[in-house]
Amino acid sequence: MFRLIFIVLALFVASVPPLAFADNSGNMFSREIRREAQEALNFYGFDAGTPDGIFGPGTQRAIAAYQSSNGGQPTGEFSRAGIGNLLQAYRSDRASKPASQSSGTPPQLASVIANYSDMCGIPARTLMDMPGFLQKADLNQDGKPDYLIDGSGASCSMLCGAAKCQVSVIASGLGGYRVNEFLGYSVTPSTFDCDSTGACTFAR
Repeated sequence: MFRLIFIVLALFVASVPPLAFADNSGNMFSREIRREAQEALNFYGFDAGTPDGIFGPGTQRAIAAYQSSNGGQPTGEFSRAGIGNLLQAYRSDRASKPASQSSGTPPQLASVIANYSDMCGIPARTLMDMPGFLQKADLNQDGKPDYLIDGSGASCSMLCGAAKCQVSVIASGLGGYRVNEFLGYSVTPSTFDCDSTGACTFAR
């Protein structure tokens, strides 16, 4: 009798989906919550695409980049706690910041910073606060902000060789932002020339 009860209980437990983590589609969450999560990711500069409540590959990449930038494992899936923390921060920040201050961050910039964060093992927010790491300027005079990331400002040996460090310039162009990769040290916006397509070179 006890054996039969144990088998029934085991089968019941096995049939219940885990509560801690969602599948890739985010189906443990309501469509409304999934849509708001996509809005939140976009708000913070992680390109989740159109907020449609469907966690497709683009949203999964955005989730992974968001997790990485916050020092977590980039699984591309949300736990209940993870999505709760995101939405709590989003609701607070959305109420206190104009959309133009947050949603204008290009996803290419967020992606580059997340890659640097992964390489160095340093949270993205910590990197962004380091002096000289992230610089902002209009490099091609088109009225849109461009971004310069100087690896030498990160205090991270993974970004630097014997004399030069990894440098990324994220410049606006007609088709959106473009990522340019260089090697340099203690660079400034005047170090580069960028054209209307977002392509950049070292200034002569």
